[in-house]
Amino acid sequence: MANFYRRTYLTQLTNAQRRATIRPAHSALTAWSGDLLGADKRLSRDAAAQFRDLGVPDARHQDFARWVTEHASLPTLGDLDTPGGRLWGQAVSRLTDRIIQDPGKVDKPLMSQNPIGRLMYGLMSFNYSFYHNVIERPLEAHGARIGEAYADARTAGSNKVVSRLAQAAPVARATGHIGASAAAVFAGGLLVSAVRERLLNPTKWQEHEDAGDTWSWLSDLAVQRSGVNGPLDPVAQAVAGIKYERDLSGLLAGAQVGYMLQAAGDMLAPFAGLSSPNTNTADYKAVKAAWNMFGAPAATMLLTAIPGGPLVEAGYGAALQAVTSRGAGDALATAAVGPKGTEVGGRAPSPPRAPEGPANSGTGWAGGIPLGVLDDVAAPAAKVALPLWERFPRVGKIGLGVAAGVKAVSALGHEFGRFKPGGE
Repeated sequence: MANFYRRTYLTQLTNAQRRATIRPAHSALTAWSGDLLGADKRLSRDAAAQFRDLGVPDARHQDFARWVTEHASLPTLGDLDTPGGRLWGQAVSRLTDRIIQDPGKVDKPLMSQNPIGRLMYGLMSFNYSFYHNVIERPLEAHGARIGEAYADARTAGSNKVVSRLAQAAPVARATGHIGASAAAVFAGGLLVSAVRERLLNPTKWQEHEDAGDTWSWLSDLAVQRSGVNGPLDPVAQAVAGIKYERDLSGLLAGAQVGYMLQAAGDMLAPFAGLSSPNTNTADYKAVKAAWNMFGAPAATMLLTAIPGGPLVEAGYGAALQAVTSRGAGDALATAAVGPKGTEVGGRAPSPPRAPEGPANSGTGWAGGIPLGVLDDVAAPAAKVALPLWERFPRVGKIGLGVAAGVKAVSALGHEFGRFKPGGE
């Protein structure tokens, strides 16, 4: 795996990112040092909290802040061999691990260290690390600032009403900060997902383009790949996968076992009589699954084991990305049995017969759900949900609101995207 990541240049990219983060980390420490030594009580308290979180003891805050401000540029190796330099190295290392995720055992549940639990929690290190460092930490920080604003106002002699009003400013700052951060993460994930899918997954791109839901598909991928779902990402994916007739066993089987079982099921489907005489879909999926199960891993092992220098390894890396992409399996299956969904020989399938009667006929339905049932369920649910919502932390409400806003923008973009010039 070390050779694999090096030949696909992920190791070099990650190391370059971590080196590049040192300078902005130093700039952040410089800004916090100025705040801590300044006269603004709120900024000084925030800076002290940041130092404390980066491993700087309270008794060393003042000395460390002065040491940082004295080093306008990056410290030299000689500067690091001092008490302040050692604290600087520790603080920059921790800050870098937050920005360029470097998950450790502490970022995952204890059960993930168990041989059985490891299957369930496989590939979850990044999600947990991203949740702790990027989602949970700012929410806790803003929650503390909102609470401190009330406490400061009460200490100054203000009544409860005025003290609550004093929380408006930190709430506005939290909303702006979290909203801007969520928008930036979503926009970055959307751009990367669009480029990646267009280059490495052209068949899936064409399917969604034909269906007219490219925006919805890419926006969902952007949210999923950004890590914003945190530890709940497998649950969110499982629920979303129900509409594609996927079962929930993957939550317990884990990513690796689920991947192999799905491939095995697709390979066995034609032999179990599940293929249709009208289309080649089952055969197409079987060929693609066989490549994913055996072909791609074998090619990966070969390209990883072959020796070579830096220039040759670059070619191996490009080949690795090609053979492990979804497009490779689609191309092989198309060459073997023809385009997916066609008849034997590549002919287009016969059009399906029109339904005899209108779907969801009658009144009192919304999306196939009886309105009466909605009322019966909604009323009791509201009695339980509203008191729980009142007890829900304010920062949690802010986070849910931002997530709902991102999803609403995604849905609106999808709906507007349906109306094209010359279309329906």
